Amino acid sequence: MESHLKFPRDPEAFSKVGEILKEVRVSDVPPPRLALKPPLLPLVIFSDFELDDLMAIAELWQWRAVHMGAPEDARPIIVFITDFKTKDGGEVFEKKLLMARMLLGVTLQDIYTLVCPPGAGNENWTYFDKKVHPAAPQLYRRKDEILAAAAQDIVDVALEEKNEVVDVYFIAPGRGLFGELLQGVERAHPKGWEAFCQKASVVMYTGSFNTQGCTLRKEEAASGPFDYDYIGKLCTVRPLVDISKFVFFGREKGHPVTASADSFASPTLAQSLTERSELLAACLHAFVDEFQGNLVKPANLSLFRGSVLTQEEWDHFNQDIAPLAAVNMQQYAAMLANDPLFEKVPNYKKTTVKAFEVGSCDAPLCDQVCFVYEWCCHSCPEELESFEGNWWLNTKNGFSGVADVVPPDCHNHGIRAIQPYMKDPQNLELLNRMRSALERLVVYHLSMIQPVKTAADVIGEGT
Repeated sequence: MESHLKFPRDPEAFSKVGEILKEVRVSDVPPPRLALKPPLLPLVIFSDFELDDLMAIAELWQWRAVHMGAPEDARPIIVFITDFKTKDGGEVFEKKLLMARMLLGVTLQDIYTLVCPPGAGNENWTYFDKKVHPAAPQLYRRKDEILAAAAQDIVDVALEEKNEVVDVYFIAPGRGLFGELLQGVERAHPKGWEAFCQKASVVMYTGSFNTQGCTLRKEEAASGPFDYDYIGKLCTVRPLVDISKFVFFGREKGHPVTASADSFASPTLAQSLTERSELLAACLHAFVDEFQGNLVKPANLSLFRGSVLTQEEWDHFNQDIAPLAAVNMQQYAAMLANDPLFEKVPNYKKTTVKAFEVGSCDAPLCDQVCFVYEWCCHSCPEELESFEGNWWLNTKNGFSGVADVVPPDCHNHGIRAIQPYMKDPQNLELLNRMRSALERLVVYHLSMIQPVKTAADVIGEGT
């Protein structure tokens, strides 16, 4: 499929992005914003701030604001679930913050950033480069005040009489932090928690990475809090909406354009974003080069997952292909994509290799499907069908589903759920309307965001 997320590599913009990232990395983590806060939308989003998350947040934010007639400065409650051990080390964390500021208009002070405990010897904060990101211990020291501020915002939107429904999106692995925050609401604000449970409408993106990254009570006497316990409590009035890209777009019958964000993006999206901010284009490249690049670099042990290489193949890879990654990722990807060894790269990594080969910013489409579902419910509900029943989870592979009878060896959480999907996954006219809607809302959201000049614009210090 054709790649659409191709952004120019402007040297001046890359240099400016590099300067800002260096400043952000050494900046102090500010306390959560408690004064001069904008009005809140009845929209709570738990995210890990990857590119598909940020696009989805922009889309859901604008969609909710427009349909509520909310003030232009109204904002959702955004909780950033970090993982400094496996995902947010290196420069990834600050790149996510910079992308969030450019795509959403929020600073570190405007969001609630949660971190897991350090573990023995800081093991939970130590990236594969053996370093601890300087933000991790700072965020941990502020964790109690961040949790308290987030809980208060949730209570405020839940107790607001005009809010009949509070939309809640879980589009990240919880890592126990979903449960920790929601338990805090339940214990410190019982009336607010009761109102939240009555009004909550929960959507969860159920890719296996997310589902396996949420904590599960395996024994009745086990200590918690557990993410799935609290997700279940929020689904007592309305069913959980289980969003799976694979299921939503027709499983094996899915149209090729739904393979990734790169293939699904409107052909004009990259140009539209670049016209509004060359710094954004440079930041997206910088993030993808590091974050997506780590998925397919030679050091990644899962590059050939599921395949066995002969010694001769390993020698060829290590001598002729792997060294290129340290020089130029595009050259490395081109060599790998056109080598017989490419057949031994798992399918879910092949799109990333091919994107690097053509100079595109590949990213998952995953979390944006949550908005696509919302858009379809309003614009063309007749085009959707759904499974309805009991929600189940296979903890071994992370797969989830909905059925009257829960399959053997799967967990039954007592949660009623629906799992929507397209009636006709080959309906290209409808898919193109979805693609246009994604671009329209992201570009509109960008039109209201002030440009980034310094690290203070990203951190929010002194505001």
